[in-house]
Amino acid sequence: MARVYLSSTFKDLRECRAAVASILRKLKHEVIAMEDYVAADRRPLADCLDDVDRSDVYVGLVAWRYGFRPEEENPKRRSITELEYRQALDRIECLMFLQDEQAPWIPAYIDKGEDGEQVAALRKELGLRHQVGFFRDADDLAGLVSTAIQDWEKRRTAAAAATTQALDLRALPAPFSGLVPLAEKGDTTRALTELRTVIHDQLREIAAEAGITADETSPMNTLRALERTPAVSAEAYASLESAISRSAGILYDEEVSAGETILAIREAGAGCAALGSGSAELPRFVMKTARGGQVFFSYENDSTQLFRSERYKSHAAAQNGIRSVRRIAKSGRRFDTRQAKNGSHYFLMVAGNGEIVARSELYEREEEVARDIEFVRRTAPKAFLEDTTGKGGS
Repeated sequence: MARVYLSSTFKDLRECRAAVASILRKLKHEVIAMEDYVAADRRPLADCLDDVDRSDVYVGLVAWRYGFRPEEENPKRRSITELEYRQALDRIECLMFLQDEQAPWIPAYIDKGEDGEQVAALRKELGLRHQVGFFRDADDLAGLVSTAIQDWEKRRTAAAAATTQALDLRALPAPFSGLVPLAEKGDTTRALTELRTVIHDQLREIAAEAGITADETSPMNTLRALERTPAVSAEAYASLESAISRSAGILYDEEVSAGETILAIREAGAGCAALGSGSAELPRFVMKTARGGQVFFSYENDSTQLFRSERYKSHAAAQNGIRSVRRIAKSGRRFDTRQAKNGSHYFLMVAGNGEIVARSELYEREEEVARDIEFVRRTAPKAFLEDTTGKGGS
């Protein structure tokens, strides 16, 4: 089972959305959609973008309406549908579907003017960036989405198998290696039931150390509560999320193959082995005194500085700057990537009022920028503060 984020404008694609949601649920996927907030185009942006981040795959439907443009934190005046797509683009796979140009459509649902130009530009970009599917009506679309999501599941399974193939089953910790014979004998239900228990026991211990209350009924909810703590690396989270998702078949009376069960055991073993592996050198904010008595802060991991702030006149102002960085990292937005004149790359963290809060070090490659932005997003909200100014911490 996967979490599928369904994105589109609402009024014009109501019937199409219902058909897609129905087929996805028949395939046992969890559908995250605007109907969970309110049945209208004007929906809470922050909630939508947070749900995109928590999803496994994005399904986007685009016809001829551009959609509602939120006023806050939207300097480029993009529609909420485009903002959802941009949020998903670098995080999860996007499955895109465009209405066929030859399909009949209600004139009132075809934008003109600026909105018409914007939706045309978005459709063009999607066609160039993705292998899109073209639909004529709701039934046609449901079939396309069904095929695409099943193909995505196959790729996901193959990728997970490739990442865990190197893990020797004999090297798994005892709680996991003991489950392999059950799976090999075909007793997958028992193996997966015990696997979920073992995973949750491990997560409860980590949660207790992190001061977080575990969800006694759901290992996935406990894992999500731990997602942005230093105790859970990105590698551990990905492996455990996949293992828990695979084991969820027993909750829906699905038949899970021995191979899928063994793969879940492998992933869980790798994930639990990585729990807490990054805790020796915790990322942290370091508050420092500059010349003239001004105060600034940096964000450091081990001996590496990832970014530093502007200079502040007071200690309290610097503390506010750190709080602003935590909010930016938690939201995952307002990271501005740029290129210097010498060809190097860097990123800025920009407050809601447009002021630059922090500036990163220079990088040779764009992928290095993306890597560290993701690290900051994951760790900064709960990173601790090392105050070297002698003026008191927060």
